[in-house]
Amino acid sequence: MLWGRAVLAALLAASLVLGCRPKGGDENQGAKAKRVILVVCDTLRADRLGCYGNTRGTSPCLDAFAASGSVYENAYAQSSMTMPSMAALLTGRPVDEIGVGGGNRYHLAESVTTLAEVAQRSGLATGAVVSNFVLREPKHDALATRGIAQGFDHYDDEMDSKEANRRLRERVAPDTTAAALRWVDETVAAGRDDFFLLTHFIDPHGPYTPPEEYVERFAQEHADATLLSFGDREVGPDEIPAYQVLGEEARAEVYVDRYEAEVAYVDEWIGALLDGLSERGLLEEALVVFTSDHGESLGEESAWFTHGFSLHRSNIHVPLLIRFPSGSGSVPGTRVATAVQHLDVSATILDALGTRLQGDPRNSLFDPLPGGDGLAIQQLGRVGGWRRWVGVATDRWHFVGGEGREPQLYDLAVDPGARKNVAPSNAGVVDDLVVRYEEMIGAVAMPKVEGLIRKKEKRSVEEGLKALGYGGDE
Repeated sequence: MLWGRAVLAALLAASLVLGCRPKGGDENQGAKAKRVILVVCDTLRADRLGCYGNTRGTSPCLDAFAASGSVYENAYAQSSMTMPSMAALLTGRPVDEIGVGGGNRYHLAESVTTLAEVAQRSGLATGAVVSNFVLREPKHDALATRGIAQGFDHYDDEMDSKEANRRLRERVAPDTTAAALRWVDETVAAGRDDFFLLTHFIDPHGPYTPPEEYVERFAQEHADATLLSFGDREVGPDEIPAYQVLGEEARAEVYVDRYEAEVAYVDEWIGALLDGLSERGLLEEALVVFTSDHGESLGEESAWFTHGFSLHRSNIHVPLLIRFPSGSGSVPGTRVATAVQHLDVSATILDALGTRLQGDPRNSLFDPLPGGDGLAIQQLGRVGGWRRWVGVATDRWHFVGGEGREPQLYDLAVDPGARKNVAPSNAGVVDDLVVRYEEMIGAVAMPKVEGLIRKKEKRSVEEGLKALGYGGDE
């Protein structure tokens, strides 16, 4: 398969060519929203929500929200790990370009401008509530950066709960909702009802331990269950990752049930957040965006209950629900099949703030999408690293390549679960996707910056990072 190696080499090389491309033109005039509310759920696959076809009643609150706004059926994160994905979302820049491709131990450099900084300069109050320990604000003076906390007047990373299998802290959904509404109330009481709010929920990240009432609600009989071995690392074929193991339970289907129970649990508290904002009269003039940072493997590629090791569709196809401000002309219940990505979400937020540059090649979702296939790019791992992957998706196709691995191409029109690799019989499609990837990189590229590696942590945190797969350089 010489064509496969040549194409892959070209694709990997293209991710290094990140020169400066002048944008040109002036900023858009006038904000389109009084406030921006960005809600991100960790580790949430799109196909586990009712508005994306799930029939188990996992997401009544988000389904209702979807009915009041727009559903983007083919939305993609830029990476399958939390920090790279969140950094790309909050800057609108590709992962490689901002130097965070190495994983969750990398922080944004101070020179990178975030959406929060733009909102702050536009006169909005800015607040964030995060619940995954990898999103904590860097505490080391030597790093000379606040990471993705840059631009937030209030960055709440207090985490009082402990994960079931590790000595790691997190914040569970009820506490996340309470903290976000508390900041909103304090901000409004201070005379500010124009704000940018980021709320990040860690549920349903594993281990899957929602309250027992949710476990019972989603439990099913599994007469012919798939039995998995217990792993001693974060990922392995047909293994339950070490941090996911729950007692002696080895049935894959039971873990899937518990994952869906986690989705239902977080759905209730995201609903409580949205209801609280609505009761306060804060949604009508707001751009409200819901998405996730990445998905989760539930048996795809023989990987179970993990993420961040490939760019398979299960890991990067994410929900994207948007409610546009009143008067924007959007039609509730709209469904969009065109492929979009988090870079487009960033452009949409800039448009809402009235700061998007004319000629920005990313799509503002306030506007009709251009004709033809949409496009989404993904990057994972350090350039040249052993975990390196790149990907490109359109409305129909998804291509993934990695150093030393066979190229993967999936025809989503007939194989939406991306189970069958059709790259060997579609060399022309792969070549076309490589060209489109290069064009996208060339269009959005800005001056490349280097990310910053987190300093060595305490032993307990280092062990937790390694259990998650974040040890070493990645």
